[in-house]
Amino acid sequence: MFKTIPLKKIILLWAVWVVVLLGFQKCVATRFQPERPDDVLFWTANETGAEHKKEFPLLGDPFMNEHVAYDSEHYISIALFGYDSPFARTVEHDKKKYSLSYAFFPLYPALMYVVSQPLKIFNLTPVATLTLAGVIISLLGTLVAMIALYDLARIHLDEAGALKAVFFFLVFPSAFFLGQVYTEGLFAGLAFACLALMQRGGRDIRYFFAAGVCAALAVLTRAVGGALAIAFIFRCLMNEPEGYGFTFCPFPRKAFLKGTLFALFPIGAYVVWSFSPLGVNFSIVERFFFGRGTFQFMRTFYQFSLAIGNIFGGENFLSGGSPYKTGIYFMIEISAVIAGLVSCLSIRKKWPDLAAFGLFAWAIAVFSGGFQSMVRYMLVIPCIYLFVAGKKDKSLFAMVWTMVSVLLFGLLATLYTFDFWVA
Repeated sequence: MFKTIPLKKIILLWAVWVVVLLGFQKCVATRFQPERPDDVLFWTANETGAEHKKEFPLLGDPFMNEHVAYDSEHYISIALFGYDSPFARTVEHDKKKYSLSYAFFPLYPALMYVVSQPLKIFNLTPVATLTLAGVIISLLGTLVAMIALYDLARIHLDEAGALKAVFFFLVFPSAFFLGQVYTEGLFAGLAFACLALMQRGGRDIRYFFAAGVCAALAVLTRAVGGALAIAFIFRCLMNEPEGYGFTFCPFPRKAFLKGTLFALFPIGAYVVWSFSPLGVNFSIVERFFFGRGTFQFMRTFYQFSLAIGNIFGGENFLSGGSPYKTGIYFMIEISAVIAGLVSCLSIRKKWPDLAAFGLFAWAIAVFSGGFQSMVRYMLVIPCIYLFVAGKKDKSLFAMVWTMVSVLLFGLLATLYTFDFWVA
């Protein structure tokens, strides 16, 4: 399977990126301290004070502290104590309190627990051990995602172009999340591997079975993994005797049934999870604390209009200390959303299954009801990197994209290192 993939080059690129990212965050944390709190949004000042992490013991351990913030608290909490942790914050609904940890899926913290067991030989604190385990999982997931993305790109791009796609993935403005105690690295690894296995599948059902397993695991990492079901149907409708064709089948009934069968892997995983206590409590916490749901069109349009108002200096309830500061934040968010949509539409003829996955994942994120964290949600859409890598060598577009991406990467990684709000 790996004969056509330059594994040594990809692993070397990954290793260098890991050293640069971890070294950059350590240098940033050592070199200076920003003025607190971060009041970019109306609620962030209460979460970014000088003593904030000290008030939350799961975020206060000094070991690799620059790699934990916000959601990291819940993954560590679940891995240590389960979903009903004594350290978890709660939301009240119908006179019952629910742990906010229910808003997070189980696979990543479960793997953190497993990986942390052999790491106990280092005699770190429990929180530090889980932090190290989380970063390792994220980084290994990123490596898998790089290999799979190269394989996806190699269909229509030469080796240099496929490597460029991998590079653009690593320098996307929110790509630093791939090396934090967050699920992005693991999810990207599972989702991209699923798509690559489908692409290689041809008539070999074993590839599709492996892809189905990856898809089910992706669903247990992030809800957006359900979008992989659409990719299964598109891939099976494509006429590909060697695994690399892109003409749709003239008699699609059998192919459609095959695609539907394997689409049941992610759909089944999501249904089983959603009817479990974890899924039921997830819906309650997401709705009544985070204000999110599935395809909340009116709420999304309202939030989007407020974001646009902030960009032009207007002040509304989303604003923090300065509407212009808030406007810059939303400019980055909206730019990421536009990049995700344009890239999916642009590659739809060459990679229709990837475009289908990307568009559905894009819609799930954008229409969740809260117009925040979009630059992070767009990170796992492979269409973005294939689109940019497909531009001609030395094109002005690719040069500008690289400059903007790297500068924003540095800015956002710096903010995250100091647990300022990014996404």
